[in-house]
Amino acid sequence: MKYWKQAADSDADFRIILPGTSGSIQEGADESPFMEGGTTYEVDGEYRVHVFDSTGSDTLNVRDPGTAEYLVVAGGGGGAWNGGGGGGGAVLSGAKEFKEGQTEIHVGRGGSGHSGSTGSGSSGEDSFLGGVVAIGGGYGAYDEPGGDGGNGGGSGNTSEDPGGEGLQGNPGGANAGGSDGGGGGAGEPGEDGWIDENGDPVAGDGGDGVESTISGESRYYGGGGGARAGQAGTNDKQDSDGGLGGGDMGQDGTPETGGGGGGGTSGGGGGDGGSGIVIIRYSIE
Repeated sequence: MKYWKQAADSDADFRIILPGTSGSIQEGADESPFMEGGTTYEVDGEYRVHVFDSTGSDTLNVRDPGTAEYLVVAGGGGGAWNGGGGGGGAVLSGAKEFKEGQTEIHVGRGGSGHSGSTGSGSSGEDSFLGGVVAIGGGYGAYDEPGGDGGNGGGSGNTSEDPGGEGLQGNPGGANAGGSDGGGGGAGEPGEDGWIDENGDPVAGDGGDGVESTISGESRYYGGGGGARAGQAGTNDKQDSDGGLGGGDMGQDGTPETGGGGGGGTSGGGGGDGGSGIVIIRYSIE
C-alpha cells in the first residue's frame, strides 16, 4: 500500500513509501512517525520507544502519521487459594498504522490472588492500544474449571476439572487427583497436575511466556503461574514453577509483563497477577 505525507513547505516534494520496499524509506525522505506520550527513550540511535507501564488509561499523541511496531500485554490472572495458577495476560504484537491525532491506551491490572479462605483468584484486566485489545489472563481456580482468558487459568483442589480456555493464547492445566494445573502462558499451555508412581501429587508448572526485545532488552511476557500440589499422598509435596514471566507457587506474577499469579499452598493465598504493558517502537534513522 502506498503511503504519503506532504511536507510543511508546500513547495517541497511528497515523501513516499512505495509498495515492495518493506516499509523502508526512500532516500531523502523521513516517514518515521513522531509521537508523544509514556516514558520515551531511544535505542542505539535507531529506534524511539514509548512505554506505558502504569495501569489505567492514557493517551498517545501522534504528531506525524506513519507505521510503528507495538506490543500490547494484558494483566495476568490471580492464583487460587490452595489451587490452580493464574493464566498469563494475552500478548499481541505486530505493526500498526497510526493516524495523526490521539490514540487511546489502557494498561490492564493484574487479577488478585485469593487469600484467607478457599476460593478462586480473579482474572486480569484487558489492555488496549486503539483497536488492538489483549484479553486479561484467566483466574486460577479452586474446585472449579480454570478461568477463561487471554491465556487460561489452571484448575484446582480435588475436582477433575479442566483448565481455562486460552482465548488469545494457550489453555491452563487441568487438575488430576488433587494436583492442580498451572496457568497457561502466551508461549505454551499450563502443565496438568499429576500423581507420581508413589502416589504423591505433582503440581503443574505455568506455561512459558513469549520473548520480546521491542523495549531494547530481552524480556518474557505473559507467563502462566505455577500451581500447588496436595490432597493425595503427602500434602504440598512439590512446589511448582511459574512459566517465564509467571509467578512460582504462591508468588505474584512479574509486574509489567502480564505474568499469572501462582496458586497458593493450603496455608497461604494465591499470588496476584502481574500488570500489563503497552510499548510502541519506530525507526528514527
